[in-house]
Amino acid sequence: MRTSTKFGRPLLGSLAVLLLPVVAFRPAPASTAVSGVLTLAYANPSVLTGTDAKGASVFVSTARGRNQNTGEGDYLADARVVAVDTAAMVDGNGTHSGYVTLSEGSSTVVKRFTGATTTTMVKGQPESTLKGTWTIVRGTGRYAGITGNGTYTGRFETAMKYTVEWKGNTSR
Repeated sequence: MRTSTKFGRPLLGSLAVLLLPVVAFRPAPASTAVSGVLTLAYANPSVLTGTDAKGASVFVSTARGRNQNTGEGDYLADARVVAVDTAAMVDGNGTHSGYVTLSEGSSTVVKRFTGATTTTMVKGQPESTLKGTWTIVRGTGRYAGITGNGTYTGRFETAMKYTVEWKGNTSR
């Protein structure tokens, strides 16, 4: 039995052309606004690894702490945090980048961040602030398949402790 249209084209081919857009269509994952505050302390003093081509001192450091969710829901509500970063600084000003891992039991989210540190004198004391962007690299457990990005701002409370407010959007 031959199935065809009155124009001689196979009907099956015509149906495939009509159904292809329906089958290929996948709705975009819903985006969810997320936010939080990281409170971190350096595990050890930063390690000076040398200078870059512009003469900036290059440091590598690791900080640990907690995240407090400030958005709706329970996204990373009380996650443990480990941040590893590299900074290139001249007089407290420069760039930084690295990775932050937020863990809730066996579930994790790893974010890559990049930004700038600015130091100004306030009442005779240096005050350092942070500003930048983050992108989710991967998630595991309940966060498997997560994607997202956002921004952050922060400030040093002491030479060994800092706070970072972050916000953005995630999808799954």
